[in-house]
Amino acid sequence: MLDRLIQQGLIQVLQPLFDPEVLRACMAFVPTQRAPSRGSGARLRSEGKRWVVDLDLEKFFDRVNHDVLWRGVARKVGDERVLKLVGAILKRD
Repeated sequence: MLDRLIQQGLIQVLQPLFDPEVLRACMAFVPTQRAPSRGSGARLRSEGKRWVVDLDLEKFFDRVNHDVLWRGVARKVGDERVLKLVGAILKRD
């Protein structure tokens, strides 16, 4: 229960920092958007997009290089307390 509470608090702090970047590149469902999709692959290709990637992020955090993820988070987050919590979740010291 405590883990879920801490994770929810982190979401509230981190989401505003990272959502603008993600939303610029994302063409799929994003919880903070009303529409489930910004466009189909066919429409994107007709608009001149050369690549359309379809992927499922279900296992992303199990497989991502946590050191690379950590560096990306640390560049955007200046609060050492938040970084310490994220590090604990990523099993970093």
